[in-house]
Amino acid sequence: MASAAPQRAVKLNGVTAEAVDLTAEQVQELTNSSSGWRKCQVPALLGVPLAMKQLAPTTAATRPTFEQPAVFLLMDPRSGFAPPDVQQNGLGEVLLARTDGKDYTVTELWQLHEYNCHLMNRWGDWLEDGMDSPDVQEELQEALSPQGFADHT
Repeated sequence: MASAAPQRAVKLNGVTAEAVDLTAEQVQELTNSSSGWRKCQVPALLGVPLAMKQLAPTTAATRPTFEQPAVFLLMDPRSGFAPPDVQQNGLGEVLLARTDGKDYTVTELWQLHEYNCHLMNRWGDWLEDGMDSPDVQEELQEALSPQGFADHT
């Protein structure tokens, strides 16, 4: 009996992305939050249940100059900000995988990043208009949905 194909994921370091196969151990770890995988809240709201694992501690020497693609994946859906530890220390090289067992591709990463950039441009307006405003809440709910993502891509 043939074994199942490995789950495809993306290794990301700054703006360099490559497709990789997850090991059986990494697939098992995806559902265990104590294994170092962090859930990406905004992508999940968009219909892409994604998790990220930092592959090595970040130092000034190893931190990429431009980490926006990875950092944006960890933004908080309420504020648009990445967690304080990410803002302060960065991420370095990370592994990205879907938590639903489906493959995740480099093309999908860049589509999601482009949409995250769109969201970041909107967050400034939403914060200025007041996050508790009914109009802002409606726009935010529409933008942070699978349909909002699909309409943009």
